[in-house]
Amino acid sequence: MMRAALLLCAGCSFTATKDPLEYEDLSDDQQSAVRRIDENLVAIDQAFLGQGGPGICGDLNPPPLRCSDLRAEVGFEDILLAVNMGDGRARVSFWNDLSSAQRDLTAGWWQVDVAAAETLYPAMAYDYMALHLGALEYIYLVQGVERVFEQRPRLNVERDAGRLVGAYLRTRGTALMDHMMTLCGPMRAQYDAVWADHYGWGREYELYFQDNLRDLADPAHPTGYFYFLCRWTEDARNRSDTLFPEMLRIQCRFQPELPGCP
Repeated sequence: MMRAALLLCAGCSFTATKDPLEYEDLSDDQQSAVRRIDENLVAIDQAFLGQGGPGICGDLNPPPLRCSDLRAEVGFEDILLAVNMGDGRARVSFWNDLSSAQRDLTAGWWQVDVAAAETLYPAMAYDYMALHLGALEYIYLVQGVERVFEQRPRLNVERDAGRLVGAYLRTRGTALMDHMMTLCGPMRAQYDAVWADHYGWGREYELYFQDNLRDLADPAHPTGYFYFLCRWTEDARNRSDTLFPEMLRIQCRFQPELPGCP
């Protein structure tokens, strides 16, 4: 089992210091999770292409269809994360690789026992978070990885990814978003007192998120990040825009001369 050492930076990035496990070296259950993540990446890739692109996968590698440009990775021991730092790697923690303390933590977020949390986790991690990481990949492609990290507040980047996912899911039914709302209700109830005053749009909130990101996204205890994820998800759920306008807004942030930009 790979144990990745993480370094959180001012731009919200981390570096995995060991090479990832190859797909063939994963357990059957880990491979199943990777395939599920890939299915979601391919699906949102096809949705982006259907709206004029660009897509996030480049070539698709059958069988099964897998992104060639964004590699899904699991196999991180004792780390609770779902992250895409623009290096072509969509890292998502596999439930069985979490420590017992992290499983307890996750169950506590949702106010269920560990057995119930195990059944709730895959849709959140391998479906919703996979789509979120795919949306981040679109942002990196359109805006440029270095420019995203150097010129854009991370709070806004994550918000934009949530909006892309929300628009994508509005065309595919409400089941996954409803699942996320089920998980987010208990998180809001427990942690609004801690972070609600720090959630919003504007320089004050951008600076708070950036200055506290090391703690919020601590891979041993990322409660703060998942609280913010719930807020981005709730906001996205309440929007009505379709996928193309959300994609265009992201393109227009650094290319206002494009046709259709406000």
